[in-house]
Amino acid sequence: MAGVTIAGVTINGVAMADGNPPQLFRRMMVTKLRQSLAAVQATPQFLPTQVRDQALHILSYGLKEEAIPTNERWTVTRNLLLELAPHMELMGHRLDWIPYLEQGFREGEKRDETQTVGECQLQLGLIYRLLGEFDQSQRWVKSSIDSFVSSCDKYGQARGYLELAWIAHLQHRYVDATAHAEEAHTLLAPDAPEQALYWRTLGAIAMNQGHYAAAQDYHQMSLQRFEQLGDARKTAWSLQNLARAFYGQRQYQTAINYYQRSAATLLDLGDLYHWAHVQMNLGTAYCDAGQPMAGTSCYQNANRIFSNMDDKLNIAKSNTGLGLGYWLQATFELAELAFCRSIEQFADLKDESARLNAVDGLAMTYLSCRRYQEAIAILEQALADLPGIVHAPNYQYLQKSLNQHLEQAQERIQLLIE
Repeated sequence: MAGVTIAGVTINGVAMADGNPPQLFRRMMVTKLRQSLAAVQATPQFLPTQVRDQALHILSYGLKEEAIPTNERWTVTRNLLLELAPHMELMGHRLDWIPYLEQGFREGEKRDETQTVGECQLQLGLIYRLLGEFDQSQRWVKSSIDSFVSSCDKYGQARGYLELAWIAHLQHRYVDATAHAEEAHTLLAPDAPEQALYWRTLGAIAMNQGHYAAAQDYHQMSLQRFEQLGDARKTAWSLQNLARAFYGQRQYQTAINYYQRSAATLLDLGDLYHWAHVQMNLGTAYCDAGQPMAGTSCYQNANRIFSNMDDKLNIAKSNTGLGLGYWLQATFELAELAFCRSIEQFADLKDESARLNAVDGLAMTYLSCRRYQEAIAILEQALADLPGIVHAPNYQYLQKSLNQHLEQAQERIQLLIE
């Protein structure tokens, strides 16, 4: 920036454009930082645009190295950074927010503030997880746990382990996910709000392993706790998770009802990231309930939000959903395009089970278009790759489905020959 005006005084770096003494500038900066901090603290969740923009504006100056030296200014700058972090995540800020957290981390290290360092590291881990950069995310989160150990902060350590558990579950590493969740559980007080996240994690693991009744129980406990805490956002998350448990038990209309309740709350809160998650799951429920047009519309909503946020994992997932929705509507050209995108994206993410699932969808599309040789080629390669995911939860499903589709393609070619 060329300069900024604070209370009528134009500032470039620490020099005063109108000749006022630097002490006046420093006092005014602290005043503005305090005002922004108070405004952010007064807003429970979704920040008004003006409050966010003003906070980022003054924070960008407060975090400049040449502007930081005094302890008073750093204290209020640090507090604003950490107070702003969950709001920025809620509002969908990702790449643009990382430099602020990195600068806070560096300044905390210089001042030997292990608590500040840990908080910045944990927030960076969360943001990278939301971007689908799991290796980078794990490095930051593990470093945050080390920092919290140094500051004797068991609560911070527990939050770190819960984040590691969530990353592991997203990567289908359920043994690691369970171990990290249990580590968090031992560090948390029985009445800690994060106990609800512990149940949520166990519910997600059970869900991905096909234990839908157990998942329903865990998510019901999580829902009750979030309702007691008055946390509307996480209550909506739990409603979505319960919907997924009902979906797994083939109770599609019940699942749709829960998804719709969750989506309405998240949209009211402005939590577009988790609203998009609900849209993606709602799309699947609609498709399985025989309403592919409604399902495709939901997948399109999700894909648009995830693309805006550069969330690689969920862009890939929503493309698989779009492929399914288009295939069910016999719009095979669009289905092929969506499945091919998904296959490429999951390959980049090294998520083999999801990639092979998308390959199966592409094979279905080729079969519907009577492109039997192309179907056979990709199915044979997929079956050759299948042993690499023998421990994945969808292994048996894919083994059966890929073989069935291969047999269909071979039979149809044989009929054409005869």
